[in-house]
Amino acid sequence: MSLFRRIASVFRSRQLDQDLDEELRSHLEMRAADNMSAGMSADEAQLDARRRFGNPALIKESTRTQRIVLWLETVLQEARFGLRMLRRTPGFTVVAVLTVALTIGATVAVFTVIDSVLLRPLPYENPNRLLSITIFMPRQNEEIIASPQYAAFKADGRVLEDAGAYSPEDYNLSGGGEAERLHGVLATASFFSTLGLRPTMGRVFSAEEDKPGVGKVAVISHSLWARHFNSDPGVVGKTILLDDVPHLIIGVLPRSFRFPDVNLQPDFIVPAAIPASLGDLSHPMLIVNVIGRMKPGISLAEAQSDLENVHQQYLASGQSRFGAFFVGSSVHTRLLKTELVGSVRRPLLIIMTAVGFVLLIGCLNIASLQLARAVQRTQEVGMRSALGAGKLRLLRQLLTENLVLSAAGAIGGVLIALVAASLLRAAKLSALPHMAEIRVDLWVLGFAVLATLAAGVFFGFAPALWVNRTDPADAIGKGNRSTAGSGHRRLRNLLIVAELAVAVVLLAGAGLLAHSFSRLLAVNPGFDFHNVLTARVSFPLTSLQEQEPRFAFRDQVTRELRSLPSVESVGTTTSLPFQPYEGSMSVLIEGKPVAPMGMSPFVSVTGISPDYLHVMRIPLASGRGFNDSDIHTSTPVAIVNQAFVGQFFPGEEVLGKRFRVPTPGPPAPWTTIVGVVADVRHLGLAESVSPEIYRPLSQGRIYTGVTFVIRTTEVESTSAALRKIITRLDPSQPVSDVLSMEQQLSASLAARRFNLIALGAFALLALILAAVGIFGVLSYSVAQRSHEIGVRMALGSDRARVLKLVLREAAWLSVAGSLCGIAGAAGLTRFMSSLLYHTSVFDPLTMITVAALLIGVGILAGFVPAHRASRVDPMIVLRAE
Repeated sequence: MSLFRRIASVFRSRQLDQDLDEELRSHLEMRAADNMSAGMSADEAQLDARRRFGNPALIKESTRTQRIVLWLETVLQEARFGLRMLRRTPGFTVVAVLTVALTIGATVAVFTVIDSVLLRPLPYENPNRLLSITIFMPRQNEEIIASPQYAAFKADGRVLEDAGAYSPEDYNLSGGGEAERLHGVLATASFFSTLGLRPTMGRVFSAEEDKPGVGKVAVISHSLWARHFNSDPGVVGKTILLDDVPHLIIGVLPRSFRFPDVNLQPDFIVPAAIPASLGDLSHPMLIVNVIGRMKPGISLAEAQSDLENVHQQYLASGQSRFGAFFVGSSVHTRLLKTELVGSVRRPLLIIMTAVGFVLLIGCLNIASLQLARAVQRTQEVGMRSALGAGKLRLLRQLLTENLVLSAAGAIGGVLIALVAASLLRAAKLSALPHMAEIRVDLWVLGFAVLATLAAGVFFGFAPALWVNRTDPADAIGKGNRSTAGSGHRRLRNLLIVAELAVAVVLLAGAGLLAHSFSRLLAVNPGFDFHNVLTARVSFPLTSLQEQEPRFAFRDQVTRELRSLPSVESVGTTTSLPFQPYEGSMSVLIEGKPVAPMGMSPFVSVTGISPDYLHVMRIPLASGRGFNDSDIHTSTPVAIVNQAFVGQFFPGEEVLGKRFRVPTPGPPAPWTTIVGVVADVRHLGLAESVSPEIYRPLSQGRIYTGVTFVIRTTEVESTSAALRKIITRLDPSQPVSDVLSMEQQLSASLAARRFNLIALGAFALLALILAAVGIFGVLSYSVAQRSHEIGVRMALGSDRARVLKLVLREAAWLSVAGSLCGIAGAAGLTRFMSSLLYHTSVFDPLTMITVAALLIGVGILAGFVPAHRASRVDPMIVLRAE
């Protein structure tokens, strides 16, 4: 019989036994009939038939070994017995199954995120050969790369099989409905071949279409195709207006396409038209992102070395128009996977470690409960051993029962993980990349199976070994009470202390993040972000030279907004706090030594209207703000922040000082500093303040758009009114990023908030599990010590003393666990230093608070068993004994 049929027979053994009984009975009846035909009496015929046929029990056993897999049948028998044992103790079963479900569910949910973000390969051809290439500029402390340098890397061809470049560029979509601001990308034709990207419909643009001056084409995303074109299958060949310029749609990207930039999900891709010739200066230079594909057999170190040589040779050739700015620069190459997940790798690994600790706590919790429960089963195990069950068989039986328990909990855990994954997808957390792709797939289910097996073996091994060491005669003769000695209590207490120590480590980590987050929220951003609405208006690239109509449009919107009853004041700016600066420039200070070209310090620049400082309530430290007379025909003026004063004019009077932008041609006009304002934490509450220059919008360069800032008492109604005003004044002008400054602040803290919530949730779960563990173990302890407690009370102990006796045990366990946990936290929390803001990894206040919390929870968890012990009636207990 084949192995498969033998395995299948295990699940129909009852039917097979019945068939075998029928077959044996048939053989006996036929033999008896033959004997009777030969002249024997009926009794003699039956006796002779049985004698000749042999022992039916041995025949049945021999036949069964040929028809089924015995060990599998034994395992199933043990599993059924384990289920019966669990039904006999419903309280223990419910607590244990819920504990396993919560711990396995949390573990699988976090592994699902880890798998989707860190482990799963990128959805491109041969993703392990893809590189992110940048150039680090030490003076600016930035990593950028310009289009001519990309062309130099692509032309080299020694280590790169292909290379593509892209640059984000947003456009206004107009015509055929409500105007919309779209996120777009300028990309080279080789961008698609580098990634191995193929469209679902149509095609991508060719190298001929990726040249300056060639017709406009676009490849649109699947979401834009579904949203704007209603999934029209004939969309290829149609045109769309991007910044009032017609673009021919030539392809639609796949639904599953993941753009190789976690901060960018473009609606379309258009040709970047980067000149292939390094000496072609007629085309504007682009700041781009570069992705390269290494040739087979090339290592990352070899690619780094070769591209560095290409970069230095390009600078030495003098072909770069801005070579002076790249003095001291160097090439940085990273695997694309590392580039995409580098910022979230450490937080996710810390969270995975935390959930591993939660799983450990759950296992220790159930192990301590199982150990206490095992005391009640020593008579049973002793009897089974006395009847012939071997040590290995008993050990296997107990481990099988624990695997049944962990499997029951794991089913609930997988359901919890499925719900958690769907909630994470719906939340669309900006702190983690590609949240929409989180799925519980076969890899995750395989991990769940391994975690279940490991948990079942872990929390079942110690109780099984303990019971297996029991002497059968002692167990049968003296009962359960004799086996609950000091050795049992020491092992049980050791498990509880370990569980509490791990809980303290998690609580300490969560406490440090909470302390750090509270300090971050206490940071003064430099302005009042309450009741401020913001909205971005971006102008088409084709109209950037027409400044007067744009300023007139801005002024008209401002006037109508000011007329609203709920609006207090309105201003405009080129860049908001908590967002990247619109631009920066190098400055030459009048009267200061002139730095060589490219060596002047860079300063961030923000264009603002005269009312901006008033709307944002940014304090003016000295001088004046801007007014309506600061226009392009008047003397250029600027306001600087205190960080600018500290860097360029320490201890000096800054008002009236002048600076200008160094240029290779005719010198730029001097700009006079007319005011100093307080520092604004523009890049985020946790980031240091950098020097900043404010310039009047009417005097600045040509801006691609402005952001309205509106101080209002009714944010929602003002938002709706703003959209109506802009649509009425110019239906082709979209408005985007309509958010309050409170939302902007919240978004800037999303990553830190996610870390705090995730670790805090697991720490809370660990605390609950630890409390359940203390409660369960002390409850079993009280049940086992009922005779001792009855004797104590019979000899004169009152209820208060019994209460103190049990609570003292809970307190000592909690104190020991807290001390061990703090020692462990001192060594482990140092890996969290990068996630903290002005908080020591061994903050005394946090550690003391965590220890006090755990001790309090431990004593509280022990109160119910202690109260139950104090209510023991000594006469009933002693009579039962």
